[in-house]
Amino acid sequence: MILIISSYFSYSASVYGFGSKRLLCIYIGINQNLSKISKFIHYLYYSLLFILLSTHSSSAALISFIITSIGISLVERLRDRGYDCCICYDDCVQHAKSYRQISLILAKIPSRDAFPSDISNIHSSLLERSGKLKYFIKGGSITAFPIIETINSDITDYIATNIISITDGQFYLDKKLFLDSIRPSFESALSVSRIGSASQSKWIKKVSGGIKNTITYLRKETQ
Repeated sequence: MILIISSYFSYSASVYGFGSKRLLCIYIGINQNLSKISKFIHYLYYSLLFILLSTHSSSAALISFIITSIGISLVERLRDRGYDCCICYDDCVQHAKSYRQISLILAKIPSRDAFPSDISNIHSSLLERSGKLKYFIKGGSITAFPIIETINSDITDYIATNIISITDGQFYLDKKLFLDSIRPSFESALSVSRIGSASQSKWIKKVSGGIKNTITYLRKETQ
């Protein structure tokens, strides 16, 4: 939501007539509550470059499974036209459950937690469609943000570990930090990046060097 709101205020680079550097945001809601979707629409009502595709809890499993393919196909069309896009999957656990329901009907052999064995391949083939094109083919890009809702703060869940192994890192949001009025409630010990400081300039490295380890150490001392 923060990315979508920030893209709304960048008037200097809108899509039509003012360049193509404004961020196009697409939100894919999978088996979400209608109250959550209505609040989401209310906050982002005036964002013209925002697309929402969602299914609710009583939707068919096939629709909940295929809506991600519809969303990424739409984003690929915008990327091929040279636009920078951000797509958010909320959440991948519900997507996996929808695929599990379809697979059990098709009599596929269940694996861990009754999920089919190819669920990791399904998510990897979906997320690996993101990326950036070269400049001579318009240079559009797709950035994917898969969301995982953990149970009892367990990131060792089957679907969570699959998504972590596919992506370039993760932000972990802690409910305890949120209730302590630390917002955004990033848990520095569990939030990691595969790239690290390779994408940072030397000035950012000097300013941010050691901050994560210091914050993690202080939080452990205060617990």
